[in-house]
Formats: sequence, structure tokens, C-alpha cells
Amino acid sequence: MENKKYDEASDLSLYMIEVFNTETELSSERQRSYTQKLTEILSLLPDTDPNLLTISKEISKSLNSLLIPLIESSKINFKIGEKLYYSENFELINLSENYLFLSNDPKALTLLTELAFESYMK
Repeated sequence: MENKKYDEASDLSLYMIEVFNTETELSSERQRSYTQKLTEILSLLPDTDPNLLTISKEISKSLNSLLIPLIESSKINFKIGEKLYYSENFELINLSENYLFLSNDPKALTLLTELAFESYMK
């Protein structure tokens, strides 16, 4: 991890993911709570946090391993995609497309359209 202002929040996020991964079965209420907490933490991190890619990958692995339903994972995928889109890092902006496609949020379509338009204009 980079030595930045939000390293503690990034470390806490990664630790929280690790703790939830130790649980073998989560009730639907617990899954909802888990994704809400992750979404809140992601919302607090700045878009330019250098640890964003690591956190995004770990969240994706966690959602897949815990078999979080599509409805819940869609919300967090949108938040990750949005963060990556506004990250000001070309590589992360391109990765945002993957997460935005996995979201069913109408705002994701807007971001995907902007991404495609920006790519076309270059």
C-alpha cells in the first residue's frame, strides 16, 4: 500500500473483507449489511486513492466467494466503477467499464456512454 492519508481506511477495508471471507454462510440480512458497509467505506475513500484498485479486486473476489446475490453486488459494482471512472488514472478509468457493466444502476449507463464517447474522441 502507498503511504498516503487514507492508508488506514484502505487497510481497514481490506481487513473487513478478510473477516467476512472467513464466514462460510451469510444470511441475506448479513449480506445486505456487508455490502452496505463496503459501499459506505468506498464512498469515503477519495477517487484518487492509490489503493483503489487493490480494494476493488479484493471486493470482487469476496463477492464471488461469498456468492452475494446479483442485486447486492450490483450496488457495490456501481460504486467501484464510479470510483475508478473518476480516479484520474487512465488504467483505472478503463477498468471502470468492467464494474459498470456488472451494475444495474441507470447512472452506470451514463458513465459507460461518457467513457465510450471519450474513447472515440481520442
